[in-house]
Amino acid sequence: MIRTEASRLLNNPIISLRISELRAKVDDAAIMSARESLIEASKLARFDIRRMFAPDGSPVAVHLLDDTTAAAIGGMDVLEEYAGKGKGRALVGHVKKYKVFDKNVALEKLFKHHGLYGVDNKQKVDAMLAMIQGLSGNTVGVVKDVPDGDDDDA
Repeated sequence: MIRTEASRLLNNPIISLRISELRAKVDDAAIMSARESLIEASKLARFDIRRMFAPDGSPVAVHLLDDTTAAAIGGMDVLEEYAGKGKGRALVGHVKKYKVFDKNVALEKLFKHHGLYGVDNKQKVDAMLAMIQGLSGNTVGVVKDVPDGDDDDA
C-alpha cells in the first residue's frame, strides 16, 4: 500500500518537479564551484609553514590553525609513545607528522587559470619563429655528386 501511494505521488508532475528542484539544490551544495576551487588553490599557494608553529617553536594544535593553514594539510600521522612495559606502561607523548599539499601544483593551476603562461609561451614561439626566419635563404638544397672530369680520383 505504501509503495502504491509513493508511486502515485511520484507520477504527479508537481511533486516530481519539486523533488527534482530539491535534488538540484543538494547537488549544487555538494559540488564545488569554480570560484570555490580557485579559493582553495589560493589557500594552498599562500600556505606559510610558520603559521603551524607558536612563537616558542611548538606546533599549534590542529583545531587552532587558521583556515589557510588548515587547508594546506593533506594528512597527519599520529604516533603514541609509551614508556615502560607491561602494567607499568604509560603514555608519555605523541609524535605528529603533518603532510602538506604541494604548493607548486596550486601555483601552476592558478598561473594557467590567469593565463600567465601566455607571455612565456609567446616568447618561445617568437624565438622559434626568429630562428626559422633567420635560416630562410641560408640553406642549400640537395646537391648531386657530379664527376669533375679529373682523372686523379681514378
